[in-house]
Amino acid sequence: MMSRHQFILIVLVAGLFAGWTPTQKAMWGTYTLAWAVDLGQTRYIAKNPDIYYEDSASYGIGEHPSTGRVHNFFAIHYIKNYIIADVIGDKWRNNYLGVIIIEHLYFIQGNKAIGIKIDYKF
Repeated sequence: MMSRHQFILIVLVAGLFAGWTPTQKAMWGTYTLAWAVDLGQTRYIAKNPDIYYEDSASYGIGEHPSTGRVHNFFAIHYIKNYIIADVIGDKWRNNYLGVIIIEHLYFIQGNKAIGIKIDYKF
């Protein structure tokens, strides 16, 4: 049996993607997965400042961010990317989603190449 809170959450989430095509919803799911892997790798970097430091993202997150700063940085970017993808409309949404997916895949691959693992231990 579904609780009232679960029902409300499902209605709210479904409403967020009103007007999005099934392909766009799938692309957002792909983005979310890539975002989560990048987040986990960046958490690993934050927890190992003696071994690793943030290079490419240091413009906004700093070379040796705390895990709290990592969480805030990623949460803000996740929300920002949803808003942009929703506001730009159907004509440009696929392109935008493609770009943000590729961006995260680029960082994931670079991190993996230097041995950065994924950390989800809170």
